[in-house]
Amino acid sequence: MESNITFYIIATIIIAHFVIGLLFLVRKLSGPVKKGKEAQDNTEV
Repeated sequence: MESNITFYIIATIIIAHFVIGLLFLVRKLSGPVKKGKEAQDNTEV
């Protein structure tokens, strides 16, 4: 029983780390694209 609890804790940490990493990458990659579109919009106007 105790080994199951340890397994669930470790699995939760790994999954949370994976999800947080993906969110961080999406945020980092989508940031410059938005700025680029805003810059293009400003130059066209």
